[in-house]
Amino acid sequence: STENISVGSLVGNQTYKNEIFKIYPNPTDGIFSVVLESNFKGDFTINIFDFLGRVIYETKADNKVKNVLDISDKSNGIYMIKVSNGENSYQKRVIKNN
Repeated sequence: STENISVGSLVGNQTYKNEIFKIYPNPTDGIFSVVLESNFKGDFTINIFDFLGRVIYETKADNKVKNVLDISDKSNGIYMIKVSNGENSYQKRVIKNN
């Protein structure tokens, strides 16, 4: 099944949709990239949550466009990726299976 969700927030005069970051490959074997859109500036925190809502991974993005993350030591399942900069936060799911 396919689920389309559109989330937007206003920052200055520009509206950012949920495509503020992309995850690939998804599904993943545990190593995947979080790619931030280049027009979204600032220092970001990337958190990964398990299905119980516990933070299992956290890193600073520090305005890097591509961030390679590794959850290969974690169980297979669905994880929530949250990218936030203090003012805005965006979430997407990643599926880990191997």
